[in-house]
Amino acid sequence: MTDGRRRDLWVLALAATVLRLPAILSSRHLSFDDGVYGVTAVAMRDGARPYRDVFSSQGPLHHPMLYVADLLGLRTSVAPRLLSLVAGVAITLCTYLAVRCVADRRAAVVAAALATSSGSILGVTTGISGDGPAIALAIGAVAVALAARTDP
Repeated sequence: MTDGRRRDLWVLALAATVLRLPAILSSRHLSFDDGVYGVTAVAMRDGARPYRDVFSSQGPLHHPMLYVADLLGLRTSVAPRLLSLVAGVAITLCTYLAVRCVADRRAAVVAAALATSSGSILGVTTGISGDGPAIALAIGAVAVALAARTDP
């Protein structure tokens, strides 16, 4: 990995984090889902088991990822939102890496900046949501596929 690419990734990760930080640190719930999944995280802290004691319409990875984010955030009131923050940064970096496989550095930076600052992505990567992590996993798969296609 070149120094320019490494620098781009650091700057984009920092920008994605700074853009989301005010919402992540908010003391109030940001949406209905944010409140419900926040209560879910608290229930899992108290021993509730995912999909048995706590209902969710999200996929099977959502509760385990939410639990890990809560642990990494030291079980503070905003700890479960770390999942959304990580998803926002991952979407940004994976977009850059995917576009870098098919275009130049400038196009990759512009695409990543547009992805991280779009209202749709910001909406699902600030409060607790199942959509942000799902998008991050999807664009991550696209980036890996393009990288494998470029350099098998």
